[in-house]
Amino acid sequence: MSAVAAGIDERLRLVSGDVALEGHLDAPAAPVGGAIVCHPHPQYGGSMDNNVVVEVAAALRAAELATLRFNFRGVGQSGGHQGGGVDEAHDVEAAVAHLGGRFPGIPTTLVGYSFGAAVALRAGYQGLPGVTAIAAIAPPVSMVDLGFLRECQLPVCFVAGEADSFCRRAELEALAAVVPRASVVWIADADHFFAGSEARAAAPVCCFALNEGQS
Repeated sequence: MSAVAAGIDERLRLVSGDVALEGHLDAPAAPVGGAIVCHPHPQYGGSMDNNVVVEVAAALRAAELATLRFNFRGVGQSGGHQGGGVDEAHDVEAAVAHLGGRFPGIPTTLVGYSFGAAVALRAGYQGLPGVTAIAAIAPPVSMVDLGFLRECQLPVCFVAGEADSFCRRAELEALAAVVPRASVVWIADADHFFAGSEARAAAPVCCFALNEGQS
């Protein structure tokens, strides 16, 4: 059976400017859409192999989306140096371009967890080719100013645990209220790290990507 017929499951290299990034592409032969999944802060051990990132990516792939997760610059086998979220936005752009090159015309949802959520929102809020929606899991609203999302015209889904001390309900609800096309999903009995609740965080992301992300 050919690789195309069987789908794709491969480690790969992305090019972000002059930096090479390692990534993992998992896709069916005929995906219904695409998803880029961004990991949490590397200074706290975040990588593309984080428990939430892996669970969300697997759920998106099971939903027949071409799913690409990758290590930001300076993480794992990716080159370069960490850029505090600014340079990492360019890494997201590179991932979007790579997925679009593999599957031309595919509607793509940006997905990020914690630091990765902030980076995905920053990279995509003004629009990227093929990007149709953004899902932000546990965005660290108590630590990062996301007020620029007032200008975002894409649908945005925020997913957070009810016990998350870095993404408190009042702050996230206040942010969502000023984002033109925002929705919020709260996960009961979950904190910022979603230990044991990874699948419950992944479910609304998949639903959002399969609905809003396909428009």
